[in-house]
Amino acid sequence: MILFLALLLPPDTIHFGAYTAVIDPMKSARVISFSYQDKELLTQEEVHSFNYGSTLWSSPHGEWGWPPPPHLDGQPFEVALEEHEKVYRGQRDTVTGLRFIKRFGFDPSDTSFVAHYTVENLNDTPRYVALWEVTRTPGGLSYFPVGKEKAAIPSFSRLRSVSQTGDIMWYQYNRDSVHRSQKLYENGAEGWLAHVHNGMLFVKVFEDISREAMPPTHGEVEIYVHTDGSYIELENHSRYLALPPGGNFHYRVRWYYRPVPSHINSDPGSQELTTWTRKIIKKPAR
Repeated sequence: MILFLALLLPPDTIHFGAYTAVIDPMKSARVISFSYQDKELLTQEEVHSFNYGSTLWSSPHGEWGWPPPPHLDGQPFEVALEEHEKVYRGQRDTVTGLRFIKRFGFDPSDTSFVAHYTVENLNDTPRYVALWEVTRTPGGLSYFPVGKEKAAIPSFSRLRSVSQTGDIMWYQYNRDSVHRSQKLYENGAEGWLAHVHNGMLFVKVFEDISREAMPPTHGEVEIYVHTDGSYIELENHSRYLALPPGGNFHYRVRWYYRPVPSHINSDPGSQELTTWTRKIIKKPAR
């Protein structure tokens, strides 16, 4: 294993066909760019000086308030080369006693971008935690399957322009309806969250969890709209569990990013769109 000082490293760029991913070790191995040809998925630093790209937090939010603990999101990560793969390793966080480790790469079998996240408990006592991936992108049409049981905190969900057709919940971004920050908390199903913007489909695929496994005051799937409407956040949570001292937990998320065919209707309620989405991620219709 060869260690590099993150302070001496520029962002890492991973190319795979028409795809490009950029990871910044200086920002806790945040994904700061993800594109297909010239189609950028993520909002950039000029949109918001801190909330840009795609990052990882620990959950629940109430344990650290704001801003996020810097050793989890903000401070440089060390970079190691292990079996021809770069591994990004953070320092022990002084607020939570946790450490993050991240690995990224493309899967040639389905051209997905795969994020492997690990959290380690470096406390002397057990620690309850969930992992929370936060991906910032311009507003468009967001949708996901909903579980039969609602999330435990429906009173916190204040996102406008939300509708449901069958088992799919839809959020159609509307700048005119954004006068303050808004957020949706929900119990998802099937383990995916999709978003259409600028003629591109983006899908996040993750472990589906039950309502009982959600971290307190959170949903499995969350959508946040910034107060000025400049970006939204597509968020997913892992299971909430107790890690023993020295224990760790792994969480894998796949990203799919595809041009939307011209014959696919991309309006809320589109069965064509959900059928095509499920076909891409190999999830059968319910």
